[in-house]
Amino acid sequence: MHQVIRDMALWVDSRRERPAYLVEAGTQLADAPEVGKWEVVRKVSLMANNIQNLSKAARCNDLVTLLLSRNNLKMISDTFFQSMPSLKVLDLSENREITELPSGILKLVSLQYLNLSWTGIRQVPVQLKNLVKLKCLNLEHTYELRTIPMQVISNFSSLTVLRMAHCASSDRAVGDGVQTGGPGSLARDLQCLDHLNLLTITIRSLYSLQTFASFSKFQAATRELSLQQFQHARSLDMSLLGGMNGLDELEIIDCINLKDLGISNSSITSETSYSTASAVCP
Repeated sequence: MHQVIRDMALWVDSRRERPAYLVEAGTQLADAPEVGKWEVVRKVSLMANNIQNLSKAARCNDLVTLLLSRNNLKMISDTFFQSMPSLKVLDLSENREITELPSGILKLVSLQYLNLSWTGIRQVPVQLKNLVKLKCLNLEHTYELRTIPMQVISNFSSLTVLRMAHCASSDRAVGDGVQTGGPGSLARDLQCLDHLNLLTITIRSLYSLQTFASFSKFQAATRELSLQQFQHARSLDMSLLGGMNGLDELEIIDCINLKDLGISNSSITSETSYSTASAVCP
């Protein structure tokens, strides 16, 4: 009996001594570390390596953070994420050859932060709406992204940060570019996000801008606004942006016919201020 108790105590101590982190960032890895190393840590950073494939499923019940940005990832197996129930932070950014998300990502029910910026993803699967604990979603510079199904964004009821600037390639973009159902559908989805306080977005038509500007959530949450390719607009009434007191950056690109920004004394009041937004995302 005493031997059993001793063995149990040694097992508990051995778990306490397990490393909390696995960090092999920038070490030019061509392959991911052995699966066994993943299973005993809470945080993994494999950033800035040359890993192309993640095929072996790991049972990582305690893993909370997984950083995989700036690799050469081309393929992530559908089973890779299926046994990571505690994962809260996933960074896949700057893996431009990733064109689709593995189905196993839908199993990450604890996920709060998802960074897909600068990836080659072409669509957001509708099942992603099951990640209801998501607080920060980064889709910036996803130039190949073609569709975000309706009611996916609105299902992220805890979302505080949504980054969509330069989302969808310019030659395919119409209106707000990627949301099926037109600019009004995305604007309505944003209006459902009670906790949203930081939005970056690209808008590609005057009609879309007018639609978005009519929604209070867009006015209150927008920190970065990029207006691109207003091909037929000759003037822009800047009073549309009058309620964006938190706007930090306004970008106007390739609006070749735009001659008049419509700025007048009446559109600039003492109540309009552009403050610096606090850092919200990790």
